[in-house]
Amino acid sequence: MEPHASDRDGSARGTRPSDRPRFRLEIDGTSRERTILSMGRPVVIDEDAFEVARVKAVDGPSGAEGAFDQLEARLDALRGRKMYGVFYSGDPEEYFACLRLDSHESDDLGFERATVPGGLYGRMLVRDWGSRISEFPQIFDQLQSDLTGAGLHIDQARPSIESYRRIDELVIMLPVVRSSSSK
Repeated sequence: MEPHASDRDGSARGTRPSDRPRFRLEIDGTSRERTILSMGRPVVIDEDAFEVARVKAVDGPSGAEGAFDQLEARLDALRGRKMYGVFYSGDPEEYFACLRLDSHESDDLGFERATVPGGLYGRMLVRDWGSRISEFPQIFDQLQSDLTGAGLHIDQARPSIESYRRIDELVIMLPVVRSSSSK
């Protein structure tokens, strides 16, 4: 499900800028305030499980760049490829750079194959993600807060997902389950 057309330019129908949910980020000692709509409105989708070729990042999420470098080095081009970051919380935390495998892309390039579990995921579009990598923890925290505020629970048994749609668009996804009162 894509954001409504009115959300793409940051102007949600029926809301004034002062009515939009806001959160404050602290980055390098500088406080910034952003509206949730400037990042994309969170939605919940039912995602199918999918197969991936994956590279485990050394040191969890902080090793993501190296894992993606290793994965991308075996690709002749990135265009048309579906790339994901998959994060498993726990002890130890694990992060994987992934290439989605399907009928068009079935070669695992010699990497480990795995299945990313399906189910309900709360997701949010993040634009210009490359310049906002340091903000990812706060963005994930805000999405979690929005989803739990809507009566959903984060499913700790499934991973969080970063879906790299384009060079400037990323969709972050948190696994959720509906509370018994909202079913």
